[in-house]
Amino acid sequence: MDKKVQQVLNHYHQRIEKENGLIKTLPSHEIEQNRDKFLLSVGEETAVFLNNLVKAAKPKIILEIGT
Repeated sequence: MDKKVQQVLNHYHQRIEKENGLIKTLPSHEIEQNRDKFLLSVGEETAVFLNNLVKAAKPKIILEIGT
């Protein structure tokens, strides 16, 4: 995997771990109110797949539609 992509994934993994710890301490209504602020992970395997898919397709533009 490209070193820069791995660095981004590592950064996101650290953020997810931190946010998961925070989520465990919040009441459910606060989690729901702040849901859009949290990074929702697609998982490492999916991220690697998407990375490979984009590299193979060599698109000029990529549109990411999140939740």
